[in-house]
Amino acid sequence: MQKRIWLIILLFCAVFLSLNAKTTDDQHLKKLIKEAGGAEKYNGAARVIIFDSTKVKVMDSGLSYVTIHRLTKVLKPEGAMELASRKFGYDPLTAYVEVKKARIFRKDGSIEIIPLEKVLDHTAPAYMIYWGAREKMIPVGRLETGDALETVIFRKGFTY
Repeated sequence: MQKRIWLIILLFCAVFLSLNAKTTDDQHLKKLIKEAGGAEKYNGAARVIIFDSTKVKVMDSGLSYVTIHRLTKVLKPEGAMELASRKFGYDPLTAYVEVKKARIFRKDGSIEIIPLEKVLDHTAPAYMIYWGAREKMIPVGRLETGDALETVIFRKGFTY
């Protein structure tokens, strides 16, 4: 009986700590977004990349596993239009691409999760080269000045 009680306490602590860590991460990202400032700070730029983190793990075989985590803030309406959809190209014969997370940090402080079921996989524009390239596309939708887009992308294999 005592083991069960300790197990329940341990489980509760683990859940509490994981939820607290997520809240802390979101608060940190909100702080970065706020500190990024506006278009006047970046000579009138339409958007600014707050951070772009790439983690690569290369296997002995040469196969690479890449995780890209990016946070971009909209500074002007033009930047919102540029971020309305995000595309990630790949060749399905040699690579794999998966969108792990896509979220919008709204200017009002709310966070909107973009459902991963909405991510599209379609044929890439060929421009007279027909090799079967494809694209994953995140339909972000309408963004406003001050909003920020967070994406986490996983790639495996030969990716460009």
